[in-house]
Amino acid sequence: MKMIKMDTPQCLLYSSAMVLDCEPSDLVTEIGHDGMEVCWPELEKPFCFRSFHPQEIMDCFVRRGYGFLVIDRKSFLGPDGVAPKEVVLDPNRIHAYMKNPGILVGCTKNGLPHAVAWDGKIIYDPNGYNYSREHFDITEFWCQVKLGAMP
Repeated sequence: MKMIKMDTPQCLLYSSAMVLDCEPSDLVTEIGHDGMEVCWPELEKPFCFRSFHPQEIMDCFVRRGYGFLVIDRKSFLGPDGVAPKEVVLDPNRIHAYMKNPGILVGCTKNGLPHAVAWDGKIIYDPNGYNYSREHFDITEFWCQVKLGAMP
């Protein structure tokens, strides 16, 4: 995996490009927008921007013969209309999947939402840094998986 440093607040786009080994501009062309439309002008940057829906990113993976499995660090269950309860799954479950490359979604140590690329061993932060997973508060792991023949 090669580092691609972002110069705009597009961490999901740049992390996806690193995992897919392509240029962020290729993904922008495929998706049809750059995620920088101001949708919430009352919020400060970068929270005012549209960004990308996971389904848009998934389509880019599928076009290249991949998908991604969303692996939650914590799992919750509950019927509609009630507060969900945390369900304790095998705490090592996410670590087993993290032997594969993918995208880590969560927060930086200062609590800001962020997405980073993961090569199975080290984080590639689109801010231009590499570090270990202990320095990132993981919410989800989007595990890259090779797809079989599509119908």
